[in-house]
Amino acid sequence: MKGSNIVVHNTIIHYLNKETDKLILTDYENTSNVDLVKDFKKIFKSVSKNEYSRKGVFEDYENNQMRKYAEEIIYDESTFISNSKKIAELLYETMQIHETIESGCLLVGLFTLDDEKQVGIFKVNFKKSYSKEIKQTESNKFKMNMVKRDDLLPENMSTTQ
Repeated sequence: MKGSNIVVHNTIIHYLNKETDKLILTDYENTSNVDLVKDFKKIFKSVSKNEYSRKGVFEDYENNQMRKYAEEIIYDESTFISNSKKIAELLYETMQIHETIESGCLLVGLFTLDDEKQVGIFKVNFKKSYSKEIKQTESNKFKMNMVKRDDLLPENMSTTQ
């Protein structure tokens, strides 16, 4: 794996929150966020060299929609955004059925690793955290509260599914 060449062609992020009635899908690729592309490269490399990772094995191979959408992205990059949305919709439906699947962000990427085009589909769970809220009162005093946030993504996105 050392010295492997990875090229990220397309990346997109969708918000999968099972607490909302409506799925929030983006219409734009992540092209200008250099840090995010670096993180995608780390994720792709990490997953590709992980002995427990495997390429997708699909039940009912010929009729599997997830496989069809991913394969279409590989052979026709112009379908990347629309097919990533379709993949997100399929996963969102699954999340609604299975209580154990937590909300998170779906990262979809098209990349080439050692001259082989691949589609990466990763779900990153939200991290529960607290942030501070500081208010100045009318009597010119400060009041600070801790506000629970449960929609933050971990900086180290190596904990993907």
